Amino acid sequence: MRDPKSYLGEIRILRRRAETLGERLRELRAQATLLSGIDYSKVVVQTSPSDMMAELMGEISVMERRYRDAILDYQRVAEARSQQIHHIGNDKFEEVLERRFIRNQSLDQIADMMGYNYDWMRHVYVDALAEFGRKFL
Repeated sequence: MRDPKSYLGEIRILRRRAETLGERLRELRAQATLLSGIDYSKVVVQTSPSDMMAELMGEISVMERRYRDAILDYQRVAEARSQQIHHIGNDKFEEVLERRFIRNQSLDQIADMMGYNYDWMRHVYVDALAEFGRKFL
């Protein structure tokens, strides 16, 4: 049997992976912008500017594909987990798990939004995870 927290936590891992790839893609695009605006007539380089640009564009293409795949993986898993969460059968548990794992809110934020203190929210959170585990894992 899997641990409900780590099972639902896969959403966060996939979100972070997509965010990291997106940041790397933005960096590569920025490099391409800089590379295209440099005057190479006064710079000693080992390869021609067109070779460097072609290599960079290849990296961008690969990164775009990886980023798109990561976004699709995240969306697929988040949707599947969200569907499971909304079939627990307890509105309070569903809201807590939705906010924690799908919306990525902290327990403090959830407690504030739902009008509970943090200690009570931790208790509800643990019960919600246990119920999720009983139903789906």
